[in-house]
Amino acid sequence: MLNDLVIRNATYRDIGFITETIIEAEKSFSNKISYCTIFSLSETELIDLLNLILAENITGQELCYSEYLIADYNSQYAGTCASWIEGLQGFISAVLKANLLYTFWGKGKREKWTLQIENAYVKNEFSGRGIIAQLILEHIRLQILKYPNLKKFN
Repeated sequence: MLNDLVIRNATYRDIGFITETIIEAEKSFSNKISYCTIFSLSETELIDLLNLILAENITGQELCYSEYLIADYNSQYAGTCASWIEGLQGFISAVLKANLLYTFWGKGKREKWTLQIENAYVKNEFSGRGIIAQLILEHIRLQILKYPNLKKFN
């Protein structure tokens, strides 16, 4: 136990260290960061995004600086950890976090009324036969039939 260890509530000034903590926890001793993979972000872009989200200070989930305690040793950051009471404000943390990520990342990335194609997959034995292209073209055809007035498809 360190005698000079000071544990305190995090403040706005600690956002940079909390961002570093989130990234290092996500890496889990690797070079992979799930946020970067999921959202197609560079690590620098993720840092900027997390700094903005943490500054909002929306409690009840881990992307909120006031949910963290900071451990300082000799006036240097030694560690940090977040905690909250799940659902205390009436929303589960996953919903709060998803809304923050959508607000700061998703908005503007997906234009309203555009067709989204996701999770395309072909088994190895069928690879190279144009199956994905056929599936996508069929999705487009069906959406045009279903929504003929959408100009994005015409």
